[in-house]
Amino acid sequence: MKDPRIILGIAADCWKSTWDNYKKWRCIVMSFRKKQTLWLALLAGAFILVLAGCGGGSSSPATPSKSPAGAQTEPASPGGTTGQSAPATSETSEYKIGVINSLTGDKAAGGKSQQAGYKAALEVLGNEIDGHPVKLVEIDDQSSPDLAARAAEDLALQGVPVIIGPTFTPTAYAAEAVAERVGVPMISTSGGYEPSQGVKWSWAPTPHLEMQAIKYFEYAKAHGATKVATITSTDSLGDLMEGLFTKYFGQNPDIKQTARIRIGAKDIDYTPQLIKLKGDKPDLIFTMVAGQAVYQVRKQLNQVGLENVPMIISIGNTHNEMKRMMAEYKPGTALVLSPKFVVAGQLPNNDPQKNFYERIYSILHDSTKTDPEGLAMYGFDTMMVAAEALKAAGPDRAKINEWLEGAHEVVGVGGTIKLTKEDRIGVHVPDAVIMLLIDDKGQWAIAK
Repeated sequence: MKDPRIILGIAADCWKSTWDNYKKWRCIVMSFRKKQTLWLALLAGAFILVLAGCGGGSSSPATPSKSPAGAQTEPASPGGTTGQSAPATSETSEYKIGVINSLTGDKAAGGKSQQAGYKAALEVLGNEIDGHPVKLVEIDDQSSPDLAARAAEDLALQGVPVIIGPTFTPTAYAAEAVAERVGVPMISTSGGYEPSQGVKWSWAPTPHLEMQAIKYFEYAKAHGATKVATITSTDSLGDLMEGLFTKYFGQNPDIKQTARIRIGAKDIDYTPQLIKLKGDKPDLIFTMVAGQAVYQVRKQLNQVGLENVPMIISIGNTHNEMKRMMAEYKPGTALVLSPKFVVAGQLPNNDPQKNFYERIYSILHDSTKTDPEGLAMYGFDTMMVAAEALKAAGPDRAKINEWLEGAHEVVGVGGTIKLTKEDRIGVHVPDAVIMLLIDDKGQWAIAK
């Protein structure tokens, strides 16, 4: 029989293939120290070597990890370091797309609309990209910036080649820092988020706040409003819109800003500020708030005697819950910016995109079994951008990012998207959105 030391040396060389096997070997040796015989330890080691396959076997699959928001996700895989590619794929292997969305919390209504949009886009694509089946790895950030950042970390560790989302401005900025640090393309679905100066991996190909500001002022001029009050939230979304209001009031000297109110997104009583606003006698009110605050603003405006003054609500609030809640107020006093496809059937026949919008409406209606909602556009368009990038570059993070920088055109619901290094939004078509009101039947109608 061979010298036991030789056997031990051969076994040790073989066990160097993985750290896990090394730990198993150490346990065996330790068992000898507990007065087990060396021969028994060697025999057990040989048995484990046979099971593991010394020439390249693998350890048991990891247990699925839990995401920050409690969603089940797959075990981490290669590709989690800066700019590194996802694992190599065969011609028919699945493509994973990470998604960070607000499916619970105070922004859940918008998050669910966006979910309907990106799932509808996958239906249009036949649930595959260039022959590869698509698997969404979704994480609910619960409308929390902290959880959005943790979700980005989690998805990066899982090796997804691209992330769609987050959904809203504060959550998008929180995740941006992670995307930049780990090197994974993040295509946000937020209409308020604008990638920070100097970023490399972050994108936001959606109709943005400046387009909304333009439409606000167009409506004011068309309806002869000369005194306008503004109400914005005290978060990053409101900060961005404040800057745009300053810009466009400066460009429209015939429209005076009579009052400027900032409110906390989670505040519940705005009465003191609104009473002061009433004294300024505005013709129209511009708002940039989201979630439950929108309902409270309209309700309390009525309570202080401003029930006849219209307020314009941002595009992020074109959902069925908003329609239901605002139906109790006077028609025309809750005006909502919306993608055109929401009222595709009401568009004039000479609208060059009417057939396209009707198709999108039909797809979303068939998918959700309810009236399509405006924020579905953001989910739809970002998924189409991600799909085109994956089709062209494969599941390689760096190559996907290079493709996004390359001024390629992608036709979306919000217009033709053309991203570049310098333009990380890539869509600037104000005519893709329209002003709606809620009529006396509680339905969306085009505001005249």
